[in-house]
Amino acid sequence: DIPIRKLRDELDRTVAELQRIVVHSPRSPAEQFELGRQRMMLGQYAEAAAAFAPLAERDPYSRLMLGEMEHERGRFEAGDAAIRSGIADLKPRAASDPRAASACRIAFDALAKSARENGRSAEAETIYREAIATLPASHAYFLMQLGRQYESDGRPAAALDAYRDALQRDPALADRIAPRAAALHATTPACLLGR
Repeated sequence: DIPIRKLRDELDRTVAELQRIVVHSPRSPAEQFELGRQRMMLGQYAEAAAAFAPLAERDPYSRLMLGEMEHERGRFEAGDAAIRSGIADLKPRAASDPRAASACRIAFDALAKSARENGRSAEAETIYREAIATLPASHAYFLMQLGRQYESDGRPAAALDAYRDALQRDPALADRIAPRAAALHATTPACLLGR
């Protein structure tokens, strides 16, 4: 309990300092963004939204944060819309800007998770396919995620194919994929695997 209290106190001090800075220099987008991020970490969603809102129109990263915050609040439709808007602005930069690529990767995962948790598995599959097309450097990762989606949809042969393709592209994923693939092979009748 003491470490949590210390962390909370440190976050409160950081937020107070950021508020002081933003009040004195309201044109600093980086400080405004950080204030919103800190507020979000504290669960102060209304205050976080107020910090991100002035930035959101021109800053896709702020829209992604607003989308994440809406998801945390259970407002999936609003969260998905904000995240999709942020992705749309970042996609053209993703191939050459590592920060944009990383943000898109996290955002695609958030969208797919939202779709899965709300019973929209076909949409989750579409999101993973879009991520594969958008982020070549994360191709193998999203193939693995697509395999997991197929697995949860009861499509073991498609899951194994996606896992195989992911491993061919990135053997470093073996520790994450091998146990899942082995379990599928062990529990799925051969006739369902088309082998």
